Parts: sequence; C-alpha cells; structure tokens
Amino acid sequence: MKNLYFLLILTLFSIGNIQSQCTYGVELYDTFGDGWNGSSLTIKVNGVSVLTGLTIASGAGPEYFSFDVNTGDVITAVYTAGSWPEENQYIVYDADNVQIFIDGGDGSAPAATATIGTANCSACPTPSLLGVTGLGDTQATLQWGSTATEWNIEWGNDGFSLGGGILINTTDHPYLLTGLSASTSYDFYVQAVCGPGLTSTWAGPFTFTTGACPASEVCTYNLNMTDAGNSWNGANITVLQDGVSLGTYTVSGGGANYATVNICEGSLIELVWSSGMYDNECIFDMTDPYGNIIYSFPQGGAPDAGTFFSFTSSCVPPACPSPLSLNAFNITDVSAQLSWTETGDATMWNVEYGALGFTLGTGVSVSHITDIPCSLTGLIPGMTYSFYVQSDCDADGTSTWVGPFTFTMGNPPLDNPSACEMGYDIPDGDCEDFIIEVDGVGGSQLGTDSYVKEVRLIATHTFDQDLVFTLTSPNGVTVVLSQQHGGGGDNYGVIDGSCTQYTSFKMDALTAISLGAAPFNGEFIPDGDFADFNDGSDPNGMWDLQACDMMNTDLGTLEFIQIIFGTFGTEAEILSYSFPEQTGPAVIDPVERTIDIEVDWEADITNLVATFTLSTGATAEIGGINQTSGLTANDFSGTVTYTIIAEDGVTSHDWTVNVTLAEMPQGAICSWPLPLTLPVYGEAGTTEGFGDDYNNTMTCSSNFMTGDDIVYEFTIPVNGTLAGTMTASIGWIGMFVTNGCPDAGGSCVISKTSTGSTATFSGQPISPGTYFLILSNYAPPQNMDFEFDLVFTPDPGSVDVGILSPATEVQSCNFSDEELISMCVINNGGQTLATGDTIFIGYNVEGGADVLDTLILEYDVITGDSVCHVFSEFYDFSAIGEYEVNVWMEYEGDMFATNNTVTSAYIHYIPVGEYSGDTVTTASFPYTLDLTESYSSYYWYNADHTLTSTASTFEIDAYGWYYMDLVDFNGCAFIDSVFVDVPVSINSNEIKQIISIYPNPNNGEFSVKYESPVQYDVEVRITDVCGSMISEKTYKQTTIINERYDISSIAPGVYFVSVLANDHNTVVKMIVQ
Repeated sequence: MKNLYFLLILTLFSIGNIQSQCTYGVELYDTFGDGWNGSSLTIKVNGVSVLTGLTIASGAGPEYFSFDVNTGDVITAVYTAGSWPEENQYIVYDADNVQIFIDGGDGSAPAATATIGTANCSACPTPSLLGVTGLGDTQATLQWGSTATEWNIEWGNDGFSLGGGILINTTDHPYLLTGLSASTSYDFYVQAVCGPGLTSTWAGPFTFTTGACPASEVCTYNLNMTDAGNSWNGANITVLQDGVSLGTYTVSGGGANYATVNICEGSLIELVWSSGMYDNECIFDMTDPYGNIIYSFPQGGAPDAGTFFSFTSSCVPPACPSPLSLNAFNITDVSAQLSWTETGDATMWNVEYGALGFTLGTGVSVSHITDIPCSLTGLIPGMTYSFYVQSDCDADGTSTWVGPFTFTMGNPPLDNPSACEMGYDIPDGDCEDFIIEVDGVGGSQLGTDSYVKEVRLIATHTFDQDLVFTLTSPNGVTVVLSQQHGGGGDNYGVIDGSCTQYTSFKMDALTAISLGAAPFNGEFIPDGDFADFNDGSDPNGMWDLQACDMMNTDLGTLEFIQIIFGTFGTEAEILSYSFPEQTGPAVIDPVERTIDIEVDWEADITNLVATFTLSTGATAEIGGINQTSGLTANDFSGTVTYTIIAEDGVTSHDWTVNVTLAEMPQGAICSWPLPLTLPVYGEAGTTEGFGDDYNNTMTCSSNFMTGDDIVYEFTIPVNGTLAGTMTASIGWIGMFVTNGCPDAGGSCVISKTSTGSTATFSGQPISPGTYFLILSNYAPPQNMDFEFDLVFTPDPGSVDVGILSPATEVQSCNFSDEELISMCVINNGGQTLATGDTIFIGYNVEGGADVLDTLILEYDVITGDSVCHVFSEFYDFSAIGEYEVNVWMEYEGDMFATNNTVTSAYIHYIPVGEYSGDTVTTASFPYTLDLTESYSSYYWYNADHTLTSTASTFEIDAYGWYYMDLVDFNGCAFIDSVFVDVPVSINSNEIKQIISIYPNPNNGEFSVKYESPVQYDVEVRITDVCGSMISEKTYKQTTIINERYDISSIAPGVYFVSVLANDHNTVVKMIVQ
C-alpha cells in the first residue's frame, strides 16, 4: 500500500525488565460520504479507554487516530451506533502500518464490541510518513518519520522492485537526493538501522515526479472545486503542462475540494474536462499565484468533454496586482455597497457591473473610484447583478479584471396583503428576506390588545421539502411557519390568478403543517407558535418573511403573503352544539343563551359527549372543569350550565343546556307493543333503532335475542294452532312468542331460530289470550330488516265472529251529504256459520242515535270467510272534518267478544297540491307559474280571488298572492297558493334577520321567533291556503319576537306564516296535523 503515513514512536522503558512500546493507528471511513451520523468508536487498551468518541463529522474520511501500546497489551473496541450504521467502517494498523483488523463496510454495521488483538511492538520500528519536499527538476528532499539515527534508502524509477534500486546508507534526515532527470517518476523506500544486525522492515514505496523546470521557476496555481450536490459524480479536470499530466482533480464525498498544482514558468497549460452524471452541479475556478482568476464556470456552466481552456503560465508578479476578496453587502432593494481587498499599492480602482451573465465590456463602468467600499444606487429590486474590479496603478498600468462577484437585490417592501402572484424568486440553495410593511393594526401591543391570527402564503417550488419559511416581527421575534415539509410535492397554495387558494397558518387549525401534503391548500398549524410574538411590542412596522431553499437544483417563487391580525374577542357564545345520539338539530337560542336538544331514547343521558363550536378563541367550562369538544363527557340528566369565557379572558356568559330523551318507538318493549290482527301476511319492518331490550336472560332464553328486537301484540280468540314464517336481511334470526310481557315474567310459548335468513314454524297449539311476538337476531350488526306472516287456525267447533271493517280510519276527499255506512264481519272460529243464522249489527255517529239492523246469513260462512252489510240510512259527511263512527255486532254462542266493536274515524279532507316552492321571487314581469304535475282541470285566481285562467300555466305581471283550484283524474279537488316576492338585493347596508317557526309540523301550537339587530315595525300574519286570514298581529319597533301561537282549534292542513319587516316579506309554509 502506497502513501499511508503513520507516526511510529518507539520508547523503551524498564518495569523490572525491558518492554517494547509503539504506536498503533485506527482509520475511520463512511461509505456514503455523509459522516458517521451520530455513531462513535472507543478504543481500549487492557480495558482502559485510550481513544473515546472517535467519529467522522462529515464526508467519507478517512479520519486517522493513533494510540500507544506495549507488547502484550490487549486491544478492544466499543462501537456505538447512530443513524445509518451500515455505512460505517474502521481499520486498525500496527506500528508497521500493517492492517490487523477491519469491521463494518459492505452494507454491514460494525459489531458493538470487538477484540482487536494483542499488541506486538517491534524492537526497531518501521519509519512512517514518507514524503518529498523541495522537488525540482533534478533533485528532491526525501522525508520520513523515525526515532532511529541511521537509515538505509533504496530508490529508483517508478515501479522498481525492492533490491533492484540504488542503495544509500545515511545518517542525514531529511536526505537530499540529486542527479535526477526532469519530468520523471521515482520510488523510494526507507529502513531504520537500530543497531548492529537490528533493522526495521522497509517502509514504502513513496512515488514522486520531478518537475519540468528548476524549483526557482515553479509557482503554485489554485484549483477551487465545489458542488451543489454531494460530489462531482465521476466528473474531473486533468491539468496538462506541455502535454504532460500534472494531476486529475475532482470532488468526492463532500461538496468542495481545494487543490494546488505546481506549474513551470512559460508552459502551455491545458484544462481537460471529463463528464460525470450531474455536470450541472459542478462549480470551478482556477487562480494564479496572485489571486487572479484564470478561468471559472458557475453551476450549470460545465464545459463539454475535452480541452476547454488553455493558457501560458506566468510566475512573474504583475506590476499592478489584482484585488481580491470581492464582496457585496448592505444590499437593499435599490442599492448595494461593493468592497474588495487591495493586494498592491493602488489607490484607485475601476468597477464594471451589470445583470447576471453580462459580458465584460458591455456593463456599466464606474472609473477612478478612490474609496472602498463604494456604493451603487438606482438598482432594480429583485434583480441579480455581477460586478468586476480592476486596480489602477497609475504608472504601472492596470491590473487584470477580477470577478465576477454575484449579488441579488432585495425586493421592495411588500404591502399587507401583498400583490397577487408577484413572482419574486426564492434563490436556489440560499435565503431571501421579504419585508412586509404593516400598518393600521387595531392595537399597539402584541399579546395585550392584538395578536397574529393568521398568515396566508402562496409560493411555487418544485420540491417543497427544500423550503423553510420563517416570520420575524419588527421586534425581532422569529417563528417558524414551515420547515422542510411536503416531500417532493410542488407549491404552497394554488396558482390560479385569484390568490384565494392559499396555505393558511393558524394556531387553531386542525392539522399540523408537518402532517400536510403539497400543495398545502387549507388551514394548518405552523411549526412554531404565534404566541411567541406576544411580547408587548407594536405590531405595526416591518415584518420579515424569510424563505430559504436548503438544497440546490430546485427553483421557486413567492407569489402572495398576508399577515392577518386579530384583537382578543369579547364574544362568549356557543355557535353550534350536537351529540352523536341526537335525533335532530339542537335548538339554540342566542338571546336567552339556552340550548334544547333531544337524544335517542336509548342514549345514556348520564354520560354524553357534546361536540360544539365557540366564538373565536373562547373556552368552555362546566363547574370549573375545562370542556373539550368531542371529548369531555357529562351527566345531562338535569340542566347543565356551561360558562363560556371569551378570548379576552375577562368576558364570560353562562349557557344552559336541556337534554330530553326522544319518545321510545312503539314496539320497542312489550308494555307498548305494535298491534297485530291475525292473519298477517307480508308484514315488513326493521329492528334497527328499537333497542336490545330482551336477551338470553329473559323468557325464551336464546342467544338469538342478543340483537335489537321489536315486539308485537296479538290476541287469540279461541283454541287453535299458530303458524309463522319470517325472512330477514341477515342470518341468525329468531321468532319468539310469549303468553305475557317478558318484563313481567311471561312464559315462552314458541321459540323458533335459524342460522339462515328464514325461520318457519307451523301447527303450534295455542289457547285463547293475549300474546307477544318478539323478533330479533344474533349476528352483527345485530339489527335486521324483515318480513313475516303469522296465521292462526282455530280448532274445529270454536266460535268467534268479529268485525272486519270499517277500519279505524276512513279518509276521502269527496264525501257527500248522503253517505251509507257499511260493515263486514268475519268468521274467525273453527265452526262454520250456518245459513239463516242471525247477526245483530248497529252503529252511531258522534255518539248520536243508534242505527240497528240484522244480518241474516244467506249462505254458510266457513272459517276465514266474511260477509258484508250496507246500512240503509244516509249520513251527511260533506263538511270538511273528522267524524267518530262506532260499529258493533252480536252473535249467539260467540266465544270471543273483544273483536265485536270498532270505533272508526271518517275524515273528509281537501288535499293540497304542492307548488314548486311556497314563495317564488322574480325581478321582472311577466312571470309564468307552472305546475309540475298534470291535473284534469285548473282554476287560477289572483289576490282578490278573481278567476283569471284555466290553463295549466298562469302568466302574472304583479307581486302578491296567487291561488289555484285543481281536480285530478280521480275527481279529487286540490287547492294551493303561492306568494310572488320581490328579490332582496344584498348590499353592505343589509341587516340580517333571523326568522324561525318551530315546531313544524305541529298540532296548532307553535312559536314564532324573529331577531334583528335593528328595530322595525314587524307584522305577523297567518293565512290558510285560500288566503283567508287566521291571525294578524303587529309588533312596534322591536328587535326580538319570541311568542307562542295557538290555532289548534282550526282543521289540520297547510297554512302560511308571513313576517313583514323592513319592506321585506318572508313566508314560511306550516303543516298543522
């Protein structure tokens, strides 16, 4: 191995007898070239740490460390892994530079502990650190490290075999080797002579090349190589002197390499480029011994492969040296100061500047400058400039031009908000400060009477993870908005010309910016905390948005920025309120500060979690306990009072919340079952929402009852048998019949289950009485849709005659003044009703006179058959309304009398046709009213009920009420009305009015609620569909109406509530049931 240099120190000391001491070495490498990333190595000798915390801070290494050992010492190592340990490697060398141990590399991490071996120090250490100084064309001074006083040197042409060179024994150190040939490569070896017959091993070879000229004619040129990425990735530059290579140079394992090359006076120098993978990342310049740039290319300016530049070297100092260390500072949006370092005696200089990339000689010249620095003014904001400098040495002429040095002007102070889509560059691999001029904030102390509420940002970039955005207040407080988020995504916000789709940084946002994804359109919590700005300083002044691009090759621009300030609010209101278990929206009264809300009948009212929104910045407490929306549970079995504390921390209001349980659905439990009249065919329903009230601990104990269940009640009049079939939407279902409410401990009569979706039973004996049918299921989601049949077959000989019709409700839209009452009876028993048997029947209307008659059977009526009868008396049902009709029967031997009477509601109604909205608005006339449904005849009326049209459409030319009478193809009459209103223009002076009618639908009792921040005369009118006035009331100069109305005495139907205020009429349709 060539060119490995280790300092070996050999010390002999006595501890009873002679021991040898020497120096071992350890080298650290990183295969990726980015340092050890937190890993470290400790070297121990005989268990004692002699080297600790060894690491590579950056780059690929090697990093070399030495330590002293004695013969027989045990050497061990302890490795502590950081990130990417598989990139780490270390090698241990003995005193003779021989590798004795290696660990790591090849994708495997070094072991946590390792035994290196036992030290063995030679009595005559091998020389180290071979090198050459004073290299000329015919001589060289040989150097090495050694504690000996005598050495053997063997040298020869490059590559000679040891023993075949020229041998020299010398006590000179260093040693001047002469008689060499110019431009020739040589090797030399060194051996220490420690005494008679005691020599070290040979060290070497060290290779060197003699110069092409005497040392007095040699000078040093500098190569400065940097990279925008992590290396030149295979690219390199070869320097030729008169056609002979002086070396090949590159950047590897890091971002820079600074090299020197010795060049002879008056030689032809050629620079040769070999391309790599990412030539556009390479940056290069070459300077002469006096700091003049001979050649350079910037990032993205790498040459084509081959010789790209040649010149004749010169080691003679110029009569007028060029200045060095060009710089630009105090850069504003329109001015900059330029400086440089004078290397000679010049007191006057020339400057030429222009836009980035300008050709020297075409820029703006400023001559005979006598002051350093000099100021440039009148520059263009945001533009990138370059400048060159030349020293003027008077009689000695002028120096060569030095440069270019590049600088970018600041951008002018931005308004708040800024202009839309400004397009200001974010420099590649650098930072830019954007100054924002803020004034007019309604406060003078951040954190006391004002605060930063929101920052809105739009920026373009092709790799968001490169970007860091910070905001600094006029008082110098800096908060990080976003630090390298978004991966390889593009942009912050959306570029659409409107600047309305921005990235919004808000402390009360729901998502952290670190969890967002490009283009971050929406609201995000910044990385920093806006509360840091709250130091009592004035928010008005110059704010600084700094945009930093932390890597190269990706470009971006700032398009929009706005800082929004807030004042600490005094509002302490609940804006929205809900429970997952609610049956409908909460009724929020912002005047009384009350909330009424209904939850599902099965909800645990003692343990409910509310979701709510509050006034901006406000917080909520109950009894001094902080409340978190969607998280904090409370007992709502009684009235609960929230204390809402405003953002200012002073203002507060109490809000009361009243929670009620919804009415339990009929059929949920056996104390309120759904009624069944047998036989039943195709009865359909669902158990969802009925609750799991019966389970395997109840009557008919079965796991098939663990889901939601529904309960029906039916009556068996006589002895017989029962059959049933149920088909469900899911498997694992059950049908259960009990002879009493399971809550009271009834017995199980029938239990039929199925793992499939159909359950069937038949021929089940059953005796007279009241029974309950429970339907349930076992499998998730533990509710089901179902359809079932339930049929009772009476025993032969049983007698039961019952009323089949009329139903409990009979409706018609065209009852007349001469209507006949009819009824049907059915044989529910097992015995046939014989021809000639008599059934006594009768009825009355509204409890009036009884109408009696007899029904003599004209034929045998078998089980399940019915016979009907029409009474001969007329009754007047022509008036709109509801009539109670009571019907009864008697039959000798009837064993079951509970089905011998029926009370029926005969309802005469006028149906209301549905127009497409009960209020329409139009800004111009004529306007056409059109019905979407077809009718047999049409009658349109204007506001004074004058018939104006019989067509299917109606063209109107004025605002107000219009009415229609319709007849469908079944002869039923319909009526409806519509209000044609003027559209409300929305302007900055419009006052928002809140109008609500609740409940709606209702039973005739309802509340009218009206709110307005401005007092008006308000008129409330209630009309029917024909426009007839039901109620009218005026409220003088009011802002609030909250009044209960009672029109329950009127017939059910459709009505309209009109609220007129501020020349605006709002009409709400209301259903009275």
